[in-house]
Amino acid sequence: MEGSQKRLSKVPAYRPQLATLVDAPPASKDVLVELKLDGYRIGALLQAGEVRLESRRNNDWTAQFPTVAAAVKRLGAKSALLDGEVAAVLPSGLTSFQGLQNVGASGTKLVYFVFRFV
Repeated sequence: MEGSQKRLSKVPAYRPQLATLVDAPPASKDVLVELKLDGYRIGALLQAGEVRLESRRNNDWTAQFPTVAAAVKRLGAKSALLDGEVAAVLPSGLTSFQGLQNVGASGTKLVYFVFRFV
């Protein structure tokens, strides 16, 4: 995708909000809990029709997930920063890290689960 190699200047830098492993969820009703998915944590940066997908270490992953980049582009927003997980979802509804490694396998659907957006 043209322009995806450069930093999108008006979008904040991507800093993933990573989950913390705990023994039990908090008792408070005011706390949101994020499910553990077997995927890649990816930030989607959108600015003026350009999309860049970044790993948690800020590497450009746009070329690895072109369908995710295209979906983000269709949001219709002028700019946005999304934080989520790209995962392969099997027909059973479970996520599969191995399926993500072999995205072209039959019956495997790629999904971008968005946890927060700016």
